Amino acid sequence: MRKIEILLFILIFLWTGFLFKNKIIYSFFKEIFSKYSEISTNDQTDTQSNINLSEDIEDLIYIPKVKDFKKIFLKKIVNDRYIEIIIPENVLKFYMLDNRTKEFILKKTYPVSVGKPSTPSEIGEGIIYTKGKILFKYKYGKNRGQIVKYSRMPDGTKIRIPYEKMRGLYMLINNSVKYVIHSTTEYWRIGAAVSGGCIRMLIGDMLEFYPYVKPVMKVKIVYKLFQLDDDLLTVYRDIYHRSFNMYKDLINFFKSRGINPLIFDQKKLKNLLYQPLPTTVSLNELLHNYFISRNLTWDKIKIENMKKEKEIISIVDKLKINE
Repeated sequence: MRKIEILLFILIFLWTGFLFKNKIIYSFFKEIFSKYSEISTNDQTDTQSNINLSEDIEDLIYIPKVKDFKKIFLKKIVNDRYIEIIIPENVLKFYMLDNRTKEFILKKTYPVSVGKPSTPSEIGEGIIYTKGKILFKYKYGKNRGQIVKYSRMPDGTKIRIPYEKMRGLYMLINNSVKYVIHSTTEYWRIGAAVSGGCIRMLIGDMLEFYPYVKPVMKVKIVYKLFQLDDDLLTVYRDIYHRSFNMYKDLINFFKSRGINPLIFDQKKLKNLLYQPLPTTVSLNELLHNYFISRNLTWDKIKIENMKKEKEIISIVDKLKINE
């Protein structure tokens, strides 16, 4: 009975304190709860900050709001240069117009990092609407709105972000302004698909390239799984899972280049796609044995147009060979 009376007294005491906001009781519990809440919030913020610092710092890039897009579109488009970003080769190519030949010449190729599969870079065309220095700002937690001062290295050490050297090219791609080509301190990730959608460049590469960029100039981001350079075919991994059938896409790639796929051994083509990608192989290694036995190379073979064929088959009797 004694214990029940004591318990009732404590409950009434606490209820009275909160009901009338007794200065002593109320302030006591308020202080306890506020400290607990502050500790919990700080722990969560610190943990989240560490994640931001070590993982996807480019997701914290500050993109200034565009007040009036009409002014941007009223500007004359720069037509003597453009940027092409190729994924998953993960390179940025800069072209300039040759005034003598009136053809675009590739001036420089830079390795870049692109969006990871969960946050892919936008594929499409657009413009560089402005450029300037960049800032990384916390988007949540107690440091929300503050500038991120440090970047974490692979060995765990921190370095101060050299903002005086950091530059950004702000893009409008498919009517979206959330993507930027910008400098990064995470040099070891260049060439990989690791970002939140932005295109990242080495600090030195950006400083070299930056003076040649003129708003408003064109930029396009393309997705190419196959690359042909002379007789070398490179097949890239489909990091964004955009291909439903890599084999058919490869066949259509050959056709688009004016190369009849029937000159190749279809089994060799399929085996090529099962290798660890990316991989590069000479087209001559993929030739049908019929041509190899006659010491023919793919560029010396002349084949009749077989676009009417509904299926790809390896029947050499249907081929016209010019030895």
